[in-house]
Amino acid sequence: LGWPEDAEALLDQLLKRLPVSIAVALINKAPPEQMDAIKERYPQNAVFYLRGDYAREEILLKANVQGAFKAIILADRQPGETAAQVDQRTLFTALTLKALHPKIRIMGELLRPENRTYLERAGAEEVLIRGQYDSSLLAGAIASPALFRVYTSLLVGDGQGLWDIEIPSQFHGRPLSDLAAFIREVHQGILIGI
Repeated sequence: LGWPEDAEALLDQLLKRLPVSIAVALINKAPPEQMDAIKERYPQNAVFYLRGDYAREEILLKANVQGAFKAIILADRQPGETAAQVDQRTLFTALTLKALHPKIRIMGELLRPENRTYLERAGAEEVLIRGQYDSSLLAGAIASPALFRVYTSLLVGDGQGLWDIEIPSQFHGRPLSDLAAFIREVHQGILIGI
């Protein structure tokens, strides 16, 4: 929901990570020809576009929000808007999403860190503050260039990444080594946290 200037990079990274069978609906006020050009870049993916104000209930209903399992609300600053207005729209959108579909998982992007608590209270499971990690990444690049390359590799998503998986019930109460072997065999991954 929303289309800030770097949204295309986000969409590219998202589509690299999602199975092609998962549909992605873009809801924003961008010109249809711009969205058509973006959809053409991903012919193998089910990418849909609905033009409109994503904070409005009727637009969310038209987009079939009840059939969605996750919503990403981007901090989409329109000309003349303040950061407070952008965050307010994100908050209203989260409230509307939860009213229409209480089980939907919401990730919301804010411009002002002081609004985090409000968005969490509105039901967002994940909250990202735009620019929150920039200073840490830059300092890390100076202090530890090798570690910075690892971060970059994980963030860019060129075949590698961190994944959150559900632990199968047959591993509850069993040694961690059994789960690690399963993840290595089935997901070709390395268990690094639990």
